[in-house]
Amino acid sequence: MLKTFTRRYVYDGDEIILEYNENNELLAHYTHSGLRTDDVLAVDVTTQGVNAGVAQSSGSFQYLKDHQGSITDITDNSCNKLTHDVYSAFGVITGIQDASAQEIPITSVPLRTSYSYTGREYDSESGYYYYRARYYDAQTGRFLQKDPEPGTLHILSTLLNGYVYALNNPMTLVDPTGKII
Repeated sequence: MLKTFTRRYVYDGDEIILEYNENNELLAHYTHSGLRTDDVLAVDVTTQGVNAGVAQSSGSFQYLKDHQGSITDITDNSCNKLTHDVYSAFGVITGIQDASAQEIPITSVPLRTSYSYTGREYDSESGYYYYRARYYDAQTGRFLQKDPEPGTLHILSTLLNGYVYALNNPMTLVDPTGKII
């Protein structure tokens, strides 16, 4: 039998700061740097969050990121590395490792966060990333919807392909809004 659940989110501008369940019980409180969009720093998971499957234990967890803002490591409040995520260039999660660099299944991760590639939320049900204006498929390296911005003449590829992610250069460019980079 498929288990269904409801989540409610409270935003501060573009950033999720609180996550609640269907009974309005706080599951998690997220902290962002405020220096740039998608710069999530930490999450505090409540007992209700543990019961809802957000984490295996309550407490504070910190996010460590790479140059793209992708969540690569998660640590506990004592700075112990819990997981390390490995991505392809376009954001496919190719592996999750524990502190000893051993592969672990998704069901065994201590924190089941939706924050992932370039700091965006990953929807495990659909397999897509949410980039605000549209959804992104890391398997194809393309957005599912056409860019809502018309493109610019000085970057011709924005006029030629409205579905391309980061001008096909994900190692140096990101697209936090799902519009033109």
